[in-house]
Amino acid sequence: MRYRRVGAAGVKVSEVSLGSWLTYGGHVADRAAEACIHRAYELGVNLFDTADVYRNGAAERVVGGALRRYPRESYVLATKVYFPVGEGPNERGLSRKHIVESFDASLQRLGTDYIDLYQCCCARSAPTSRSTRCCGGASRTRSSRCPSGWASGRSSGRPWPRAC
Repeated sequence: MRYRRVGAAGVKVSEVSLGSWLTYGGHVADRAAEACIHRAYELGVNLFDTADVYRNGAAERVVGGALRRYPRESYVLATKVYFPVGEGPNERGLSRKHIVESFDASLQRLGTDYIDLYQCCCARSAPTSRSTRCCGGASRTRSSRCPSGWASGRSSGRPWPRAC
């Protein structure tokens, strides 16, 4: 497996990552999903990606559960925030409230103390500087659980332009 540095944090990630959109926590049986995650890890994949909204959080539970057997420092864990995770007006978007609550809920579902890359999952609306400061503020107040990076999209739909 080949690895590349990502963002200003200098973290090395595998050129191939494993995501969980539309699969884990529903369409693929949990045992099959876990086997896939284990095989990817054995082959050198170290970047595992999910989101709070995938299968209503079930994908994060599956990914976190499968990765528990490996040393936490041996892989890079990425998740996302933005899309609705409930019916309430504050259970979506990039408000400070939603970012902090989604971050904490993701930590719980993933069964980890920290997230390496926290991404704004939105092509139509990049986070405001206030949202980005909020993420940084959450990082400072939760120093042991803070994300190593924050990535955001642009309205042009181009790939993640910035990871701090």
